[in-house]
Amino acid sequence: MVQFGNIPDQRICDTDDDGFTVLNLNNFDAAVTGNQSGFQVLYFESLTNAENNIGALPNNYINITNPQTLYVSVTESATACADTSSFEITVVPAAVINPPSPIVICDDDGDGFFIINLEGLIPSLTSTPNTVDFSFFTSLNNANLEIDPITATTAFDAQTQTLYIRAEENLTTLRCPVIVPLNVIVNTLPIIPTIENYDVCVDSSTNPTFLMNTKDNEILNGQNGKEVFYYEDAGFTQLIDKNQPYIGNNFPQTIFVKVDNITDSNCFSTASFSINIIPFPVYNDTINVDVIGCDTNQIDGKIDIDFNTIINTLTQGITPAPMISFFTTLSNAENNTAALPLNYENTSNPQTLFIRIENSSNGCYLTDSFGINVLSTPNVRQVNNLTKCDTDYDGLGIFNIEDFEIEIFDVRQNFLIATYYDSLQNLENGFPEIPDVTAFQTTSNPQIIYIKVLNTATQCFTSAPLTLTSILPPAINPISEFVICDTDTNTFELSEINTVLTSVTQNISIHYFDSLMNAENNQNQITILNYQSSNTPLFVRIQNTLTNCFHIHNFNFIVNPLPIANQPPNLEDCDDDFDGELEFDISPQTLLILGTQSPSNFTVSYYENMADAEVGNNPLNLTFTVVNTKSIVAKIVNNTTQCENYTSFTIIVNPIPIVDIPKQVICLDNLPLVVSADTFNNGDTYLWSTGQTTSEIIINTIGAYSVTVTTAKGCVNSSNFEVIISEAATIEFTEVLNFTDPNSITVTIEDGIGDYRYQLDNGPLQTSNFFNNVTLGYHTITVVDLNGCRETTKEVLVINAQKFFTPNNDTYFDTWNIVGIETLPGSVIYIFDRYGKLLINLNHDSGGWNGTYRGNEMPATDYWFLAKIKTPTEEFEYKGHFTLKR
Repeated sequence: MVQFGNIPDQRICDTDDDGFTVLNLNNFDAAVTGNQSGFQVLYFESLTNAENNIGALPNNYINITNPQTLYVSVTESATACADTSSFEITVVPAAVINPPSPIVICDDDGDGFFIINLEGLIPSLTSTPNTVDFSFFTSLNNANLEIDPITATTAFDAQTQTLYIRAEENLTTLRCPVIVPLNVIVNTLPIIPTIENYDVCVDSSTNPTFLMNTKDNEILNGQNGKEVFYYEDAGFTQLIDKNQPYIGNNFPQTIFVKVDNITDSNCFSTASFSINIIPFPVYNDTINVDVIGCDTNQIDGKIDIDFNTIINTLTQGITPAPMISFFTTLSNAENNTAALPLNYENTSNPQTLFIRIENSSNGCYLTDSFGINVLSTPNVRQVNNLTKCDTDYDGLGIFNIEDFEIEIFDVRQNFLIATYYDSLQNLENGFPEIPDVTAFQTTSNPQIIYIKVLNTATQCFTSAPLTLTSILPPAINPISEFVICDTDTNTFELSEINTVLTSVTQNISIHYFDSLMNAENNQNQITILNYQSSNTPLFVRIQNTLTNCFHIHNFNFIVNPLPIANQPPNLEDCDDDFDGELEFDISPQTLLILGTQSPSNFTVSYYENMADAEVGNNPLNLTFTVVNTKSIVAKIVNNTTQCENYTSFTIIVNPIPIVDIPKQVICLDNLPLVVSADTFNNGDTYLWSTGQTTSEIIINTIGAYSVTVTTAKGCVNSSNFEVIISEAATIEFTEVLNFTDPNSITVTIEDGIGDYRYQLDNGPLQTSNFFNNVTLGYHTITVVDLNGCRETTKEVLVINAQKFFTPNNDTYFDTWNIVGIETLPGSVIYIFDRYGKLLINLNHDSGGWNGTYRGNEMPATDYWFLAKIKTPTEEFEYKGHFTLKR
């Protein structure tokens, strides 16, 4: 048995000056065992418990007295022999200092920074500065870790911020620290801009007041943390309540301003401004300036108004004259926004506008209003064109204008009188009028006259031009006959003649009749002519649909017979090279189509479609190449009458059967081998080199084979092929090297006769059975037989520990774990800090460690882990370390 002596007494820094703290007992293991391995160390509060191995203390233990003796039981793992010892633990208090008072500074240069002497605070922090060492930091984390201390402690350039003082007692080697915050407040000296004077407009009967808080925003000008005060005197003793109306005296009066920092009233700036009262402007407010006028031009209730006339009326006899502007709303007038131009057209009828009368010297203003009322003028409809049909094509006519008056204006309105003039100048002069408007003879076409309609009650009138137009009948291209070729139905759509008679397509109607009487009465129209002879007389009425003016014309309808198009047979042949293309000569079809008709009187041509045939576009050569099938339209034309007829036939390239059987493989693991030459075309026949006549056969012997296929059209093709033997691979095992860098997989298969390649997941095929640098997680191993037998697959798992993690909640590496352990139930991970303290244990499905201990973030450093891995086939332990980065 190995005996251990008592270890030296231990001294631990207190964290809250109460003499008690959390002890990590595992930290004493090395001192107890002398750094020897193979021992279990347990701690107890009494010797009896240690000797009887009862009531062992937890690793994280809070002392119950100070100092306190702990008893240790050391057991050798190999022999189970035990020994006991003890040591004393003393919790040493941290340095005791006075809480520092905040440092409040008034910055006189406005940059928000000020030089302070941190060393000068030490006498106020402790009465025994020789027993305490001080250091200063800009963050609590730096103070805790004792990194990046402030070096310029006697001249630190501070701003409004929280600093941290670290005080360490220097009487012991432990140097137990205490950390306290130090608040620094740097107030900037207020900056007061030039303050505008505070003027109030009044009349003689008003006692004005001033509300000072309305100046706050102007004076602060966006500065925060400051407050404005107003005084009656320069000594800043007579404070004005800025939130209550203030009555001044002895205008203009000076108001004194003081701006304080809210956190330091001794850090302030001062300024002043004046308050004053100003009289309202004077204008002729008793004169009525309402506007009344006749509507002109368009009947829209609007007139043009010159505001200069109103300005002259309101300012006449007043010196100096106030500034006057006009607005559509009272709000705009009061705010002096969106002023109207001096030449203005009203937007509604009636309409109220608003006037702003303002002193040009001081800005004081008054508002007033006036009305606009536009009297309506007679409503003359826009009948600009008075028309009648011409009878003799000279474009002149006699008009009864009174017949149109009901279209021009409402003759039922009272007080309306209409007069007519043959020129605008005569209308403006009022004479001479047109004497007889019931029989006015035009002298040109068109001709413009003018109407004046007067309202005798308001004396408002409207005038408008009237255009008199004689409309000619529609023009027509005269024809004596219209000739067509006979149709199968003995009918003809007569509208096809329209384009021959006229090129006009808009606002025109064309109708056909079998007699002049029907045409004149526009009755019994003929749309489709059912002709019974080769010559039919017809009458056409062409009419303007807008004016209804028309003309009637007669002509003869002539019908010529069609040539006979005999039906030829289709042309067929077998393809020669699988491309579906074959050359054909269609010239023998011509005599079959003509029949007994003479080739000298008729012409036959060929086309790909009826559209080309009908217009004669793209005629085909008599010899050409056809792909698969081609429909041909044959056109026969009478050389004299140009009447034509059509027939069609099809050219067919019959395909040879597709038979292309590649090399075949007899797979020993997938028998039998069935070889098919099936074309899936009904009527195809098969002949194999084995003598069989089915579409597919079973082959059990390697060697050379052939098959010949014949279609129903007699087209023939053959295929020769070879039959070999092979088999699929059998995977014996896969060796996976986990927790290595890099990870690898080795695949071992049974001997086989196939030609094998290896594949990892969806990667490329390779000849080697070894895969290196394999990523973590599940992978699929595939062994492929290049001869065509089935693939063999196996799923493997590669696990390993992360090298680092960054728990900053950016969704990347926020937790640490062993990748793939979630698929291994019963596996457990133990995580320790650098001192061997157990921080957490993770089950296989825990999701990993987030870098915290009891809710607190652990520092960025290295951590150790012990993984007890349990797979379906084995159990093993793996140790390692990783890095927490922040």
